[in-house]
Amino acid sequence: SRYYFQGGLAPQAVGYTLSISPEQLNEYRRKGYSGSERIGQSGIEKWAEDYLAGQHGGILRIVGPNGAIISTLGQTAAEPADSIYLTLDSNMQKYAQRSIEFFRGAVVVMEVDTGRILAIASSPDFDPNYFEGNNPNAGGTYLLPEGALLNRATQGQYPLGSVFKIITMSAALESGLWIKDTP
Repeated sequence: SRYYFQGGLAPQAVGYTLSISPEQLNEYRRKGYSGSERIGQSGIEKWAEDYLAGQHGGILRIVGPNGAIISTLGQTAAEPADSIYLTLDSNMQKYAQRSIEFFRGAVVVMEVDTGRILAIASSPDFDPNYFEGNNPNAGGTYLLPEGALLNRATQGQYPLGSVFKIITMSAALESGLWIKDTP
């Protein structure tokens, strides 16, 4: 199980887990899963599933009709999960989410010098704890707001606005018909 603090900061970016679906079962069985695990279905949870799940261990043996082990063909030791560290600033993330809470939109706060993402919010959002029935943070009935699973910051399609002015200005300067001081 994974528990998401404070109702899940950056839920569209972090993602959520679900049980392995029947359509995914063969793929994950080949990776060593038994089929009863929960796996990342979106966001960082999905991208980092291989890191967050660790390495499943196992032994491949030949067993006789009476149940006696005849030989061991292979063995792999289980390895614990790795940790994933994000550059998100939890305080800034909380305020970014709050600032667009009643709107449809997105906020991305990036550190210009390093490119680190300090906050990435999309609204409406959701509480990823509700995807885990045994999670004590998931109390009551929860209706997912329409469009809540869409990460507007990374998946939204927006028309170019003032940013496009840079392109037209560059083309005008390159043409030689305008100079930088032309009104």
